[in-house]
Amino acid sequence: MNMKKILEVVAAQNNTTVAEVRTEMEAAIAAAKDNPNFQQAFGGRIPSVEEFILYAVLQCAAPPENQPSFVSTSLTRSE
Repeated sequence: MNMKKILEVVAAQNNTTVAEVRTEMEAAIAAAKDNPNFQQAFGGRIPSVEEFILYAVLQCAAPPENQPSFVSTSLTRSE
């Protein structure tokens, strides 16, 4: 998963810069930190934008038994 490309596409779709997308996402992540579901997912720490995107994508993916073998369920950065 190319995080740089994802952020570029989001920026283009919103007629803004990657830096602004990153800033807005960081603010949204910080605002969500007190949500119980967020705390459960990230253990009370604030994830990076990339880690949050990966988590969100994996939550939308098929259940593990239906995922293709190339889909990793670990939260690692892939830039």
